[in-house]
Amino acid sequence: MLLFSTTLRVKKDLTRDRFLALVYEWHKKGNCFVAEDEHRQIIVVRFEKKVCKEGIYSWEYTLNLSEYKLSVRVHAERVYFPEKWRQTFRYSTPGFLKVFIEDNLLELDHKLKIASVPTVIDEENIEVMCRILKGEESIDLPIIYIPMTVFGRYPVSAGMLAYRLKGAAHVVVPKTRKIHDIIKETCCHFSKSAKYISVLFPKKTGSEVSSAYYQVNKRKCLESIIRHIFFFTNAHHACERDTYQVVWDRILREKAEDEKAACMESADKTMKEAEQIVSAYEEDIECLNSQLYEKDIMIQGLTVENERLRRHMDSGKIPVLYFGKEREFYNGEIQDLILSVLEDALQDIPDKTRKKDIISDIISSNNYKHISKDRNRLVKNMLKSYDGMNGKLRSGLEELGFRIEESKKHLKITYFGDERYFAVFGSTPSDVRCGKNNAAMIVKMAY
Repeated sequence: MLLFSTTLRVKKDLTRDRFLALVYEWHKKGNCFVAEDEHRQIIVVRFEKKVCKEGIYSWEYTLNLSEYKLSVRVHAERVYFPEKWRQTFRYSTPGFLKVFIEDNLLELDHKLKIASVPTVIDEENIEVMCRILKGEESIDLPIIYIPMTVFGRYPVSAGMLAYRLKGAAHVVVPKTRKIHDIIKETCCHFSKSAKYISVLFPKKTGSEVSSAYYQVNKRKCLESIIRHIFFFTNAHHACERDTYQVVWDRILREKAEDEKAACMESADKTMKEAEQIVSAYEEDIECLNSQLYEKDIMIQGLTVENERLRRHMDSGKIPVLYFGKEREFYNGEIQDLILSVLEDALQDIPDKTRKKDIISDIISSNNYKHISKDRNRLVKNMLKSYDGMNGKLRSGLEELGFRIEESKKHLKITYFGDERYFAVFGSTPSDVRCGKNNAAMIVKMAY
């Protein structure tokens, strides 16, 4: 149950350490809890104290150093309070506010000083007070005006009322009967009779000043005024955002988010390290695979050469040509290329000549399969509608023995990993003939 709530502006010379020192000095007994949001410069101190067999009081002081505001809340919470305690409960603002008032740590409520004693209206401040009492000057706290009787006395104890409502309302009294008459004539919101105490409530934007009147001879008049003021302040400050529980939950949530971010950062770092290790192993594996690929090509070439030599040796014939240092990239490559060259050259040799007859005999006797020309056509078909390297084109070229290396703007095509035979063309086509030009480069290089 919320018993009291208010928000006051504090002076800028109030520091965090001084605030905590004042709180700890005042509340020497009871359980203390502190929640500090350093990012928003908010400090909340909460004290709990047992006041009856099953009752607990809690005080919350919230200092917002970014806005220089002090919020005070008093609760009777979490437990059942006996009906007798409710009937005898005496409303009064927390005594801790007296420390701020005496140390002059509170800002003016516009032009009124927040005090624990009545504010006296005299000849020096009557003009200002009349503007305030007429509602021409804005205020944050209610004003309780206690009139002066014809005998020059106050009908109730203004000092007691001011102390019990310190930080929640201003209690003002006229210094003389003459000043009271001036205020009575000037301020239409106040009662003309000295038998009534008038309460002026702060107006909201665009609304008129509201007031209430309490008959001084009515039983429990002061208690009714105090309860009314408490209900007013609680209604205006009950939705205070930075309570202890709210700030503590926010701190825990931010800590959890920070820890989550740290874990994510650590995980990202670990993943990057793992990727670097995997990348290093992949490079080593790729290098070994490349070496293995080259050795396989050499083995295939030597195997083909051995088979041919063995075949010629078994037949007792001397081969027409001997292999040199070049090794075959695929089975039958050298023979096919030689026969391809011979076939192309045959077109330019005159008929009925010895040269043409011998070359024609060699071509027909060696089972010419046109492997290189078939590969030539495959390359041209694959690159006919070239619009950039894709998975299908890459797979087709790799099946023909081409190794592809990509950069941001270019592609390097190496024939069976032999750096003597390579072609470079753009990653994206520059014109409609780009594919044919690329195919021509590859065919000229390989076939």
